[in-house]
Amino acid sequence: MNNIYANWLVMSLFWLGILIVILGVAMIVIPQKVHEFSIRLNHWISTEHYFEQLDRSRPVERIVYKNHMFVGIAIILGSAYCLYVFIFGSDIDYLVSRMPLINNNVVMSDWLYSSLIYILIFANMFCFLLGLIIVIRPSSLKWLEKISNYWVESNGVFSKLDKTHSIPEHILPGNMRLFGFAVTLGGLFIVLNMAILFF
Repeated sequence: MNNIYANWLVMSLFWLGILIVILGVAMIVIPQKVHEFSIRLNHWISTEHYFEQLDRSRPVERIVYKNHMFVGIAIILGSAYCLYVFIFGSDIDYLVSRMPLINNNVVMSDWLYSSLIYILIFANMFCFLLGLIIVIRPSSLKWLEKISNYWVESNGVFSKLDKTHSIPEHILPGNMRLFGFAVTLGGLFIVLNMAILFF
């Protein structure tokens, strides 16, 4: 089965190399036509409108406070179930022994997996207490809400990715044949290597 996938990959790369060679030769022989064709294909779709909805903060505090009994009970039940499974429903030593070894080191693997399991146990204990507080007196968590309620807007970070970078209009017109020569060499390199592997 692996040979089938390998052959398919080699043949796909071979034909991709052929197409790259054809494109490179076209850039050398008819650079103006290739340039005009690339400009016709150059259509920009801005993602700003689509990501604007995802980049809005949606506070859930009012929903949690309004339904604090249900939220708290759900957290208590979930964390209690996890604690039961970890403490009473499974043997930690057996779980650790069934985990895959890290770098073939038994001591490091045992230590790492045991630490992760105990971290999960303490995390669920914390969630259990958090659920109790949400049920009894959710307003006492205001200080935690102020610390953790921090919004990072991604619009400024991703705005650079949402700009056009027009290679055909700024780089290729004066260097189309040179670029075509480089593309042809790259395509020939792929074709020859895949032909050696396949044949």
